[in-house]
Amino acid sequence: MKKFNLKMNNNISAAGIGAIGVIAAALITIYCSNPKEPVKETNRIIIAGVVTEDGSNNPIGEAHIDIVGRNESAISQDNGNFRIAIVGEDVKVVRLRVSKKHYKIVDLSFYMSDENVQIPMVRVK
Repeated sequence: MKKFNLKMNNNISAAGIGAIGVIAAALITIYCSNPKEPVKETNRIIIAGVVTEDGSNNPIGEAHIDIVGRNESAISQDNGNFRIAIVGEDVKVVRLRVSKKHYKIVDLSFYMSDENVQIPMVRVK
């Protein structure tokens, strides 16, 4: 009798594992086959330029460039260059806040797409 119960328990365990696998496969198929909401067309604006030291025009690397009120940001490269892609509906004005230790914070606004922005920063003495 005990041998019968062990075999029966093994069969039940195997059936349970098989059933879980079938259910998981079905859920994955349903989830992957149902498309989510269609992706809306959005505007993409590129703000790119260079952060420089006011007066000397030397490039400033590792300056933080933040889009005020949004999540997009960048850090300037060693040569001062930066590039930020802004995705959104009807983005017309972009406000940048640029900061780096030992420099005054710069707060500028730009209209539409501008790929040749020069941001001069003044060193704090």
